Amino acid sequence: MFPVDNFPLINKIIVRFRQVFFSDSVTWWEQRYVSGGNSGQGSYGVLAEFKAEIVNQFVGEFEVKSLIEFGCGDGSQLSLANYPRYVGLDVSQKAVTICKEKFINDQSKKFFVYDPYTFDEKTDQFKAEIALSLDVIYHLVEDRVYSTYLKHLFGA
Repeated sequence: MFPVDNFPLINKIIVRFRQVFFSDSVTWWEQRYVSGGNSGQGSYGVLAEFKAEIVNQFVGEFEVKSLIEFGCGDGSQLSLANYPRYVGLDVSQKAVTICKEKFINDQSKKFFVYDPYTFDEKTDQFKAEIALSLDVIYHLVEDRVYSTYLKHLFGA
């Protein structure tokens, strides 16, 4: 197989194809979960276990009482976590519904839809000792969404 970088015309076709079939990241994630997709490789298996080990150790060592996660996804990564109080946010309504159902009996966890355009980072329910963003930044392809996301993440 030839590296795609050696073929500028192919690169242009791929970029145009993505532009036609990609409207925005919120729609993309919602469609992914609605169609039965999951949070992706980083939320399962060895990668998820590695992240959980690191974050759980940090939470325990520093006696962290509250966490907020931007991009909770389907809750697979969260199922490996040991957090005293947790708020999960996601752009996908379907992902939030999945998490609410998965953790219905766990009163220490709350889930909300994250709308970057109406999010109020000043709300107390969106403040915590630690704000997490595991892998989400890789998926932020729109400049405005990227900037707004970082503002909200660091404001939480």
